[in-house]
Amino acid sequence: MADGSPVVFSASTTNGGNAPVYTFSLNVVTVQSGSDSVYEATALKRGDRVRCSVYSKAACAVNDTVWSNTIVLLPKRAFELYPNPACKRVTIDDPKANSKGYLYITDAFGKVVCLQKLAGKRTTVDLSSIASGFYVITIITSEGKRTEKLVVQ
Repeated sequence: MADGSPVVFSASTTNGGNAPVYTFSLNVVTVQSGSDSVYEATALKRGDRVRCSVYSKAACAVNDTVWSNTIVLLPKRAFELYPNPACKRVTIDDPKANSKGYLYITDAFGKVVCLQKLAGKRTTVDLSSIASGFYVITIITSEGKRTEKLVVQ
C-alpha cells in the first residue's frame, strides 16, 4: 500500500440485532460512526491503525459492544526483490536506483558477502557463491540507503 492510496474497510456481524452501530477508529480517534458497516479511507499512511467497534441493541446480547482486531498498515517495500526465497539469483527492481549506486548483501553477523554496482532500475545478483541462510540487501543511491530481507536456499 502506498501512502494516500484509498482503502476500504468492511465489518460484518452475526446476531448484531436490528440496527447495530459501527464505529471506525483511526489511530484511536473516531472517524465514522453509524449504521454504515463500510469505511473508506483515502489519507492513510504507514503505521496507521484502524479498528471497528459494533454496538448491538439486541436484547439477548451478552456484550453490547465488541471490537475488531486492530489493522496496522504496513509500509510499502523499499524495493522489489524476487524470487524471495532465492536459489541461484535474485532480481532487484528499484525505481529510485541508477547505475551510480551499489548494493551489498550482509549475513546475520553483518559480514558483507556480496558487493555489486547497480545496473540501473533492475539488477540481477548471482547468489551461487552464497550459502543458504538469512541475509539483508542494502541499496545505496543518491536517494539514500534502503534495506530488505533476503532468504537464500
